[in-house]
Amino acid sequence: KGFEKHTISLNRLINDLEALLEVLQAPEEEWKAAFRSEWGTLEVVCAVALDRGEKVLSPEGKKLVEEAVENINQLLKQQWRKCNKSSM
Repeated sequence: KGFEKHTISLNRLINDLEALLEVLQAPEEEWKAAFRSEWGTLEVVCAVALDRGEKVLSPEGKKLVEEAVENINQLLKQQWRKCNKSSM
């Protein structure tokens, strides 16, 4: 939510998501691959912006980031539901 509300940077979001992936308990490999793919999109967009010296994301970069963040949110909700079901 912090990234969506512009209270944290893209770089911080990338680092936080990487840490989150490391602490999640036993997600399926398919889920991890989907998460890493979306996380990788964020890394690429960030790297391209840095390489170009952009302080603000291009419209294309912003769109890619928004899509990746939405997909990550969906993946996290899916994992959350699965964890809640297994703890009942």
